[in-house]
This record gives sequence, structure tokens and C-alpha cells, in this order.
Amino acid sequence: MDPTQQALAVMDRHIAALNARDPVALAATLHFPHYRLSGGRLKTWDGPDSYFADFLARAGDGLHHSAWTRRD
Repeated sequence: MDPTQQALAVMDRHIAALNARDPVALAATLHFPHYRLSGGRLKTWDGPDSYFADFLARAGDGLHHSAWTRRD
């Protein structure tokens, strides 16, 4: 598998873990410390313990599922 296919496979596993609400599988798709720059603010997670809870807090109660609209 070439590097692009490998990266896309990790992205697919990430979305599948989110939709399955599986924090262990989700953490396996990330590197820690994990950094996210969004809205001009940098958020850092030192380890996987709080990442999934923080995601659910950001997503809100109405989250049904996540899906890619496109990947480049």
C-alpha cells in the first residue's frame, strides 16, 4: 500500500471509531500529544484520556455520525 493509501486508511479508521463511539480505536488513529488549530485557537491533548470526551463536548448531543465530503 502506498503512503497516500495508508494515510486515507487511517482517516477511514478515525471516522469509523468516531461513529462507533470507540475511544480506544479513536486514540489509535492519533499521535499524542495531539494538536488542533481551529478558529485561530490551538488545542493540545497530551494523551488520549480526554480527547474523546472533548470531542463529544464539541460535537454536542445531536451528533448522529461523521462522514467525509472529500479527501485530498
